[in-house]
Amino acid sequence: MALSVLDIFRILPGRNCRDCGYMTCLAFAAAVIKEGVSIETCPHLSDDVSQIAPRLKRQQQAGIGKRRVKVEMAAEALLEKIAPLNFKPIAPGLGATYGIEGERPYLEIRYFGLPYRILKDGVHYPPGSDDNPWDAVLLYNFVYSRGNSESSGKWIAMQDLQNSVSKAADIKELQQKIASWGDAHWDKLLENAEKLGGERTALETPADLSMLFHPLEKVPVLVIFYKSDAAEGFRADAQFLFDSRIVSYLDMEATVYLVERLVEKLTA
Repeated sequence: MALSVLDIFRILPGRNCRDCGYMTCLAFAAAVIKEGVSIETCPHLSDDVSQIAPRLKRQQQAGIGKRRVKVEMAAEALLEKIAPLNFKPIAPGLGATYGIEGERPYLEIRYFGLPYRILKDGVHYPPGSDDNPWDAVLLYNFVYSRGNSESSGKWIAMQDLQNSVSKAADIKELQQKIASWGDAHWDKLLENAEKLGGERTALETPADLSMLFHPLEKVPVLVIFYKSDAAEGFRADAQFLFDSRIVSYLDMEATVYLVERLVEKLTA
């Protein structure tokens, strides 16, 4: 018989400490069974976990109990959430332009420099975009946030954001990817960064390059690069930093996806 959410919950410490990135131990247990999250994300496991670890691993690898949420389902759920919203008053806080298409209200949002038109029944993709439906999901999330928060000017790493433990590893992997690629293709990295509207910034760090990007007007991302130095034994490195108020606009999942898209475009 497959392990259930309650089976996992029973071996968790039950502290609801949120160190795993989830609000409760029960929510974490559900993520382990339904989403394939590693049980070792919990930093307070007892020795009891070793008794079920091999069985749980086989179950996760087989996809048993895993929830397979398609992009269409995610988009549909978010469209239901934004349908009741009055677009006009929330447009300024999102850095969006409000308008009417026929009798339908819309928000026009610049995303990686291109104008996307968000309606209550879908997204109009601009010429030159790749019509990625996950971009639509991110934009629906952004609209649903209703933002309206000015930048704090305080840059922080993903692990410093609340409830970000489960996503910090994803960001670290993306940092390693952009660092190694950029180190090998420095001129191309600079060219791509310029095309994306990256602005060089001066920081009090020994970094070789720091660039500010605005994939969304209200969501700046600072990328810091360190080139390798064989003589000194230094490996290439990179870091993504976010304005501390990013949580007013995007949740952790959407933030990771935004960085994934930024890395895709910088390494194209």
